[in-house]
Amino acid sequence: MKQATLFLILVSMILLSSCAGIRVNTSILKSYPPLPKDEPVEVFAQRSEVPANSEILGLFSAEDGGAGSASKCDSISTIERLKEEVRKVGGNALLITEYVEPVPPRQPCCEISGQILNICDPELIGKDKSSTASYSLSKPRSLPAFRLSASIGPSWRTAKVPSDDKFLRDMKNGLGYDGSFICFFNDKHGLKFLYSVFSSSVDMLGIDAKTRLNNIGLEYVYRAELVQDKLFLNMGVGLGYADYKIRYSDSSDFIEESGSTMGFSYAFDLDYMLNRNLALGLTFSTNSGIVNSIEIRNRQYKETYKFDAGDGIGLGRLNLLFGLRYYF
Repeated sequence: MKQATLFLILVSMILLSSCAGIRVNTSILKSYPPLPKDEPVEVFAQRSEVPANSEILGLFSAEDGGAGSASKCDSISTIERLKEEVRKVGGNALLITEYVEPVPPRQPCCEISGQILNICDPELIGKDKSSTASYSLSKPRSLPAFRLSASIGPSWRTAKVPSDDKFLRDMKNGLGYDGSFICFFNDKHGLKFLYSVFSSSVDMLGIDAKTRLNNIGLEYVYRAELVQDKLFLNMGVGLGYADYKIRYSDSSDFIEESGSTMGFSYAFDLDYMLNRNLALGLTFSTNSGIVNSIEIRNRQYKETYKFDAGDGIGLGRLNLLFGLRYYF
Protein backbone atom coordinates (compact mmCIF):
# COMPACT_ATOMS: atom_id res chain seq x y z
CA MET A 1 0.00 0.00 0.00
CA LYS A 2 2.81 2.41 0.93
CA GLN A 3 4.63 1.66 -2.35
CA ALA A 4 1.47 2.29 -4.37
CA THR A 5 0.95 5.61 -2.56
CA LEU A 6 4.52 6.71 -3.34
CA PHE A 7 4.00 5.74 -6.98
CA LEU A 8 0.85 7.86 -7.20
CA ILE A 9 2.68 10.80 -5.59
CA LEU A 10 5.50 10.62 -8.16
CA VAL A 11 3.06 10.37 -11.08
CA SER A 12 1.14 13.35 -9.71
CA MET A 13 4.34 15.39 -9.45
CA ILE A 14 5.17 14.63 -13.08
CA LEU A 15 1.66 15.50 -14.27
CA LEU A 16 1.60 18.72 -12.28
CA SER A 17 4.97 19.78 -13.62
CA SER A 18 3.75 19.11 -17.16
CA CYS A 19 1.04 21.75 -16.94
CA ALA A 20 2.52 24.25 -14.56
CA GLY A 21 2.90 27.02 -17.17
CA ILE A 22 4.74 30.16 -16.03
CA ARG A 23 6.06 30.55 -12.48
CA VAL A 24 6.85 34.00 -11.01
CA ASN A 25 9.31 34.41 -8.13
CA THR A 26 9.86 37.72 -6.32
CA SER A 27 12.27 39.03 -3.68
CA ILE A 28 10.87 42.19 -2.15
CA LEU A 29 13.15 44.77 -0.50
CA LYS A 30 10.59 47.52 0.09
CA SER A 31 6.88 47.94 -0.53
CA TYR A 32 4.09 50.55 -0.66
CA PRO A 33 0.30 50.18 -0.52
CA PRO A 34 -0.97 48.12 -3.49
CA LEU A 35 -2.07 49.99 -6.61
CA PRO A 36 -5.37 49.48 -8.48
CA LYS A 37 -5.46 46.83 -11.21
CA ASP A 38 -5.83 49.44 -13.96
CA GLU A 39 -2.87 51.54 -12.76
CA PRO A 40 -0.26 51.88 -15.57
CA VAL A 41 3.04 50.07 -15.13
CA GLU A 42 6.03 51.23 -17.19
CA VAL A 43 8.25 48.56 -18.79
CA PHE A 44 11.92 49.25 -19.51
CA ALA A 45 14.19 47.02 -21.59
CA GLN A 46 17.35 49.11 -21.12
CA ARG A 47 18.81 50.35 -17.84
CA SER A 48 19.66 53.67 -19.50
CA GLU A 49 15.93 54.33 -19.98
CA VAL A 50 15.17 54.19 -16.23
CA PRO A 51 14.74 57.65 -14.64
CA ALA A 52 17.46 58.61 -12.19
CA ASN A 53 15.03 59.13 -9.29
CA SER A 54 13.68 55.56 -9.43
CA GLU A 55 13.99 53.24 -6.44
CA ILE A 56 14.32 49.45 -6.51
CA LEU A 57 11.55 47.68 -4.61
CA GLY A 58 12.66 44.13 -5.39
CA LEU A 59 13.67 41.52 -7.93
CA PHE A 60 11.58 39.19 -10.05
CA SER A 61 11.98 36.15 -12.28
CA ALA A 62 9.40 34.46 -14.46
CA GLU A 63 10.23 31.01 -15.78
CA ASP A 64 8.71 27.91 -17.25
CA GLY A 65 7.11 26.06 -14.37
CA GLY A 66 7.40 22.64 -15.96
CA ALA A 67 6.92 20.69 -19.15
CA GLY A 68 4.10 22.20 -20.36
CA SER A 69 1.49 24.14 -22.13
CA ALA A 70 2.42 27.41 -23.73
CA SER A 71 -0.92 29.04 -22.96
CA LYS A 72 -0.64 32.20 -20.87
CA CYS A 73 3.18 32.12 -20.93
CA ASP A 74 4.12 34.05 -24.07
CA SER A 75 6.01 37.32 -23.57
CA ILE A 76 2.92 39.57 -23.57
CA SER A 77 0.99 37.38 -21.08
CA THR A 78 4.06 37.00 -18.89
CA ILE A 79 4.65 40.77 -18.75
CA GLU A 80 1.01 41.33 -17.82
CA ARG A 81 1.44 38.81 -15.01
CA LEU A 82 4.58 40.63 -13.86
CA LYS A 83 2.71 43.93 -13.84
CA GLU A 84 0.27 42.40 -11.35
CA GLU A 85 3.16 41.55 -9.04
CA VAL A 86 4.53 45.10 -9.39
CA ARG A 87 1.18 46.64 -8.42
CA LYS A 88 0.93 44.36 -5.36
CA VAL A 89 3.98 46.01 -3.78
CA GLY A 90 3.06 49.54 -4.84
CA GLY A 91 5.49 49.73 -7.75
CA ASN A 92 4.81 51.42 -11.07
CA ALA A 93 7.60 50.11 -13.35
CA LEU A 94 9.78 47.12 -14.08
CA LEU A 95 13.20 46.78 -15.68
CA ILE A 96 13.90 43.68 -17.74
CA THR A 97 17.52 42.60 -17.32
CA GLU A 98 17.24 39.21 -19.01
CA TYR A 99 14.85 37.82 -21.58
CA VAL A 100 15.05 34.25 -22.92
CA GLU A 101 12.90 33.44 -25.92
CA PRO A 102 10.79 30.26 -25.97
CA VAL A 103 12.19 27.17 -27.70
CA PRO A 104 9.13 25.01 -28.50
CA PRO A 105 8.30 22.31 -27.77
CA ARG A 106 10.71 21.65 -24.89
CA GLN A 107 10.65 25.24 -23.55
CA PRO A 108 7.28 26.72 -24.58
CA CYS A 109 7.45 29.63 -22.13
CA CYS A 110 9.67 32.69 -22.28
CA GLU A 111 11.81 33.46 -19.23
CA ILE A 112 12.17 37.00 -17.90
CA SER A 113 14.02 38.44 -14.93
CA GLY A 114 14.67 41.95 -13.67
CA GLN A 115 13.83 44.62 -11.08
CA ILE A 116 10.60 46.01 -9.61
CA LEU A 117 10.78 49.81 -9.55
CA ASN A 118 9.00 52.81 -8.17
CA ILE A 119 9.27 55.98 -10.29
CA CYS A 120 8.68 59.10 -8.24
CA ASP A 121 7.74 61.36 -11.20
CA PRO A 122 4.16 60.40 -12.24
CA GLU A 123 4.53 62.16 -15.60
CA LEU A 124 6.87 59.38 -16.76
CA ILE A 125 4.28 56.66 -16.15
CA GLY A 126 1.95 55.35 -18.83
CA LYS A 127 4.30 55.24 -21.81
CA ASP A 128 4.45 51.44 -21.96
CA LYS A 129 7.23 50.04 -24.14
CA SER A 130 6.10 46.42 -23.86
CA SER A 131 6.80 45.47 -27.46
CA THR A 132 8.29 41.97 -27.52
CA ALA A 133 10.94 43.17 -29.95
CA SER A 134 12.41 45.33 -27.20
CA TYR A 135 13.07 42.36 -24.94
CA SER A 136 15.45 40.29 -27.02
CA LEU A 137 18.26 40.84 -24.53
CA SER A 138 19.71 37.33 -24.77
CA LYS A 139 19.78 34.48 -27.21
CA PRO A 140 17.26 31.67 -26.78
CA ARG A 141 18.62 28.72 -24.89
CA SER A 142 19.49 25.74 -27.00
CA LEU A 143 20.49 22.97 -24.60
CA PRO A 144 20.00 19.51 -26.13
CA ALA A 145 16.54 18.03 -25.63
CA PHE A 146 17.56 14.35 -25.48
CA ARG A 147 20.34 12.26 -23.94
CA LEU A 148 21.40 8.65 -24.47
CA SER A 149 23.71 7.14 -21.86
CA ALA A 150 25.63 3.92 -21.21
CA SER A 151 27.67 3.43 -18.00
CA ILE A 152 29.59 0.75 -16.16
CA GLY A 153 31.47 0.53 -12.86
CA PRO A 154 31.64 -1.00 -9.37
CA SER A 155 28.46 -1.66 -7.42
CA TRP A 156 27.91 -2.72 -3.81
CA ARG A 157 24.86 -4.27 -2.19
CA THR A 158 23.98 -2.67 1.14
CA ALA A 159 22.17 -5.60 2.81
CA LYS A 160 23.75 -6.66 6.09
CA VAL A 161 25.50 -10.05 6.30
CA PRO A 162 27.49 -11.71 9.09
CA SER A 163 30.94 -10.13 9.32
CA ASP A 164 32.67 -13.51 9.56
CA ASP A 165 31.03 -14.95 6.41
CA LYS A 166 33.47 -14.17 3.59
CA PHE A 167 31.31 -15.97 1.02
CA LEU A 168 28.30 -13.70 1.61
CA ARG A 169 30.50 -10.60 1.87
CA ASP A 170 32.06 -11.33 -1.51
CA MET A 171 28.59 -11.75 -3.05
CA LYS A 172 27.80 -8.13 -2.12
CA ASN A 173 30.51 -6.72 -4.42
CA GLY A 174 29.81 -6.74 -8.11
CA LEU A 175 29.64 -4.93 -11.40
CA GLY A 176 26.98 -2.37 -12.18
CA TYR A 177 25.94 -1.10 -15.58
CA ASP A 178 23.01 0.83 -16.95
CA GLY A 179 21.51 2.39 -20.03
CA SER A 180 19.15 5.35 -20.08
CA PHE A 181 17.30 7.80 -22.27
CA ILE A 182 16.31 11.28 -21.05
CA CYS A 183 13.72 13.51 -22.69
CA PHE A 184 14.12 17.08 -21.43
CA PHE A 185 10.91 19.10 -21.50
CA ASN A 186 12.92 22.29 -21.15
CA ASP A 187 16.40 23.35 -20.03
CA LYS A 188 15.79 22.14 -16.47
CA HIS A 189 13.22 19.37 -16.26
CA GLY A 190 13.07 15.96 -17.89
CA LEU A 191 12.03 12.32 -17.65
CA LYS A 192 14.52 9.43 -17.69
CA PHE A 193 13.83 5.87 -18.85
CA LEU A 194 16.32 3.66 -17.03
CA TYR A 195 17.55 0.06 -17.12
CA SER A 196 20.09 -0.82 -14.43
CA VAL A 197 21.85 -4.10 -13.55
CA PHE A 198 23.96 -5.51 -10.69
CA SER A 199 25.91 -8.70 -11.35
CA SER A 200 28.30 -10.71 -9.19
CA SER A 201 29.86 -14.16 -9.29
CA VAL A 202 31.61 -15.95 -6.40
CA ASP A 203 33.17 -19.41 -6.33
CA MET A 204 34.03 -21.14 -3.07
CA LEU A 205 34.62 -24.81 -2.28
CA GLY A 206 33.16 -25.92 -5.59
CA ILE A 207 29.97 -23.85 -5.26
CA ASP A 208 29.38 -21.13 -7.83
CA ALA A 209 27.01 -18.33 -6.74
CA LYS A 210 25.75 -15.89 -9.34
CA THR A 211 23.65 -12.86 -8.40
CA ARG A 212 21.75 -10.52 -10.70
CA LEU A 213 19.57 -7.55 -9.79
CA ASN A 214 17.55 -5.70 -12.44
CA ASN A 215 15.83 -2.32 -12.22
CA ILE A 216 13.56 -0.87 -14.90
CA GLY A 217 11.84 2.41 -14.23
CA LEU A 218 11.23 6.13 -14.72
CA GLU A 219 12.99 9.03 -13.02
CA TYR A 220 12.12 12.71 -12.81
CA VAL A 221 15.32 14.62 -13.70
CA TYR A 222 16.40 18.15 -12.82
CA ARG A 223 19.29 19.54 -14.90
CA ALA A 224 21.66 22.20 -13.55
CA GLU A 225 24.21 23.92 -15.79
CA LEU A 226 27.30 24.25 -13.56
CA VAL A 227 29.58 25.63 -16.29
CA GLN A 228 27.92 27.08 -19.37
CA ASP A 229 27.82 24.55 -22.23
CA LYS A 230 30.53 22.48 -20.49
CA LEU A 231 29.47 20.86 -17.20
CA PHE A 232 25.99 19.63 -16.25
CA LEU A 233 24.56 18.00 -13.14
CA ASN A 234 21.46 15.85 -13.61
CA MET A 235 19.64 14.84 -10.41
CA GLY A 236 17.00 12.13 -10.61
CA VAL A 237 14.47 10.34 -8.41
CA GLY A 238 12.18 7.58 -9.57
CA LEU A 239 10.58 4.20 -9.17
CA GLY A 240 9.78 1.13 -11.21
CA TYR A 241 10.14 -2.64 -11.34
CA ALA A 242 12.96 -4.45 -9.52
CA ASP A 243 13.84 -8.13 -9.41
CA TYR A 244 16.66 -10.38 -8.27
CA LYS A 245 17.94 -13.87 -8.95
CA ILE A 246 20.58 -15.90 -7.12
CA ARG A 247 21.74 -19.23 -8.48
CA TYR A 248 23.91 -21.63 -6.47
CA SER A 249 25.33 -24.49 -8.50
CA ASP A 250 27.92 -27.25 -8.41
CA SER A 251 28.82 -30.00 -10.80
CA SER A 252 25.64 -31.99 -10.16
CA ASP A 253 22.77 -29.67 -9.18
CA PHE A 254 21.61 -26.10 -8.59
CA ILE A 255 19.29 -24.06 -6.38
CA GLU A 256 17.80 -20.84 -7.63
CA GLU A 257 16.03 -18.06 -5.72
CA SER A 258 14.12 -15.26 -7.45
CA GLY A 259 11.69 -12.51 -6.58
CA SER A 260 10.43 -9.09 -7.60
CA THR A 261 9.06 -5.90 -6.08
CA MET A 262 8.69 -2.14 -6.61
CA GLY A 263 12.07 -0.44 -6.66
CA PHE A 264 13.22 3.11 -6.01
CA SER A 265 16.19 4.95 -7.46
CA TYR A 266 18.15 8.16 -6.86
CA ALA A 267 20.90 9.39 -9.17
CA PHE A 268 23.42 12.19 -9.59
CA ASP A 269 24.97 12.42 -13.06
CA LEU A 270 27.91 14.73 -13.72
CA ASP A 271 28.42 15.24 -17.47
CA TYR A 272 31.50 16.91 -18.96
CA MET A 273 30.88 17.97 -22.55
CA LEU A 274 33.61 17.09 -25.04
CA ASN A 275 31.70 18.80 -27.84
CA ARG A 276 28.15 19.75 -28.68
CA ASN A 277 26.90 16.14 -28.61
CA LEU A 278 29.39 13.90 -26.81
CA ALA A 279 30.12 13.90 -23.06
CA LEU A 280 31.97 11.90 -20.44
CA GLY A 281 29.82 11.00 -17.46
CA LEU A 282 30.20 10.09 -13.80
CA THR A 283 27.17 8.65 -11.99
CA PHE A 284 26.57 8.09 -8.31
CA SER A 285 23.26 6.32 -7.78
CA THR A 286 21.35 4.17 -5.32
CA ASN A 287 18.67 1.54 -5.79
CA SER A 288 16.40 0.11 -3.13
CA GLY A 289 13.52 -2.28 -2.64
CA ILE A 290 12.44 -5.21 -0.44
CA VAL A 291 11.28 -8.58 -1.78
CA ASN A 292 8.62 -10.09 0.51
CA SER A 293 8.28 -13.47 -1.19
CA ILE A 294 10.63 -15.61 -3.27
CA GLU A 295 10.42 -18.62 -5.50
CA ILE A 296 12.90 -21.43 -4.78
CA ARG A 297 13.51 -24.18 -7.31
CA ASN A 298 15.91 -26.81 -8.57
CA ARG A 299 15.55 -29.70 -11.00
CA GLN A 300 13.16 -31.63 -8.75
CA TYR A 301 10.89 -29.07 -7.11
CA LYS A 302 9.63 -25.50 -6.96
CA GLU A 303 8.03 -23.65 -4.08
CA THR A 304 7.17 -20.12 -2.95
CA TYR A 305 8.31 -18.77 0.39
CA LYS A 306 6.77 -15.69 2.01
CA PHE A 307 8.69 -13.71 4.62
CA ASP A 308 7.15 -12.46 7.85
CA ALA A 309 6.16 -8.81 8.10
CA GLY A 310 9.24 -6.65 8.52
CA ASP A 311 11.52 -9.28 7.02
CA GLY A 312 12.46 -9.77 3.39
CA ILE A 313 15.42 -9.56 1.05
CA GLY A 314 16.84 -6.08 0.60
CA LEU A 315 17.81 -5.02 -2.92
CA GLY A 316 19.61 -1.85 -1.88
CA ARG A 317 22.86 -1.04 -3.67
CA LEU A 318 25.26 1.82 -4.32
CA ASN A 319 26.67 2.42 -7.81
CA LEU A 320 29.67 4.43 -9.00
CA LEU A 321 29.55 4.33 -12.79
CA PHE A 322 31.53 5.87 -15.63
CA GLY A 323 30.26 6.20 -19.17
CA LEU A 324 29.50 8.08 -22.34
CA ARG A 325 26.61 10.43 -23.04
CA TYR A 326 25.23 11.44 -26.41
CA TYR A 327 23.14 14.64 -26.46
CA PHE A 328 20.95 15.59 -29.39
